[in-house]
Amino acid sequence: MKYKEKIFIEKSFAFVDPSYFSVFNFPLVQGNQKLPFPDNNSIVITASTAQRYFGNEDPIGKTVTIGVDELCVVSGVIAEYPENSSLQLQVLLPLSRFNEQAYVKNKTTYDNKTYLSSMDMDWSSFSFETYLLLTPQANLTALTKKLQQIHERNKPEDTPVPYVAQPLSKVHLYHMDGSDGGIGAVHIFMGVALMIIAIASINYINLSTARSLNRAKEVGIRKIIGAGKRELFFQFIIELHCCFFLQ
Repeated sequence: MKYKEKIFIEKSFAFVDPSYFSVFNFPLVQGNQKLPFPDNNSIVITASTAQRYFGNEDPIGKTVTIGVDELCVVSGVIAEYPENSSLQLQVLLPLSRFNEQAYVKNKTTYDNKTYLSSMDMDWSSFSFETYLLLTPQANLTALTKKLQQIHERNKPEDTPVPYVAQPLSKVHLYHMDGSDGGIGAVHIFMGVALMIIAIASINYINLSTARSLNRAKEVGIRKIIGAGKRELFFQFIIELHCCFFLQ
């Protein structure tokens, strides 16, 4: 991408549907949340990207060049993504722009005979990630079966083509089929952490036992001056927690 004489290499970009900004909780700090892409030449960038390109200038309405000579106008600025988000896109372009370039203008084909005039007609491309916002009561089995029926109705030669729905909360640690995608490593580290805590606790108990004889005089003196079981109990509990957190 280019702005005036500045040239940037952007790798974290994607074509997205306008609903991207309503399905996900990624607010626009500038621009229209309900109409993020006024036309196919619109572009939404993150706040840090806007800073790199335009400094302290207002990015809205600025024109940037994509590729050789494709001009786009900044229509929105999105807040920075949380560090733990799997989505870290710096530049967002309207999906309708991809449809226009790949299908309307260039007529995508897979056999050099049939040319597709719209991405809605393309049942052979699986390069898109689709996120669905469902109600808590939604039946995932019924949903995936319905999606499969729609696919097979439009492209019977793919039958059977099972669809799989995966909760977003499991994307990081599980594969689409539910197999281990990292959760095993988490369990291993949890086990190691529990072992370390257990060893530390045993060591503390051993040290406390060894010191008990030395503290017997202290306890005796405290009892003589009026300390009861309750005061002694809370004293040792407070000492225990202090030692635990300091370690």
